[in-house]
Amino acid sequence: MTVTPDGLLADALRLTEQMRDLAQNAAWDELARLERQRGGLLESCFTRHTRFQDRDLATQNIRKLLDMDQVILALGKARRAELATELDQLQQGRHATKAYTSTRRMSV
Repeated sequence: MTVTPDGLLADALRLTEQMRDLAQNAAWDELARLERQRGGLLESCFTRHTRFQDRDLATQNIRKLLDMDQVILALGKARRAELATELDQLQQGRHATKAYTSTRRMSV
């Protein structure tokens, strides 16, 4: 890792690429660990007195980072929707089982 703003941003971009790959593979725990690490890099990168050597490159890297964040968020939202559907199905199954058991008790 490099301690210049340019180096910190490049490191954050590499972590974001890894995070995107992890999101695509549904490795959410590892993604969360990298997100915390990246947060520290970005916090160090953007201080009040930050000056990038190549502002155009920094701008491009920030845009790439934000674009990948959107991909990660979309994948996270899709996974959350899948989990909500699975939870609904489990709850429906539990209600059906409960209804069956209560009707069975009545008929016995």
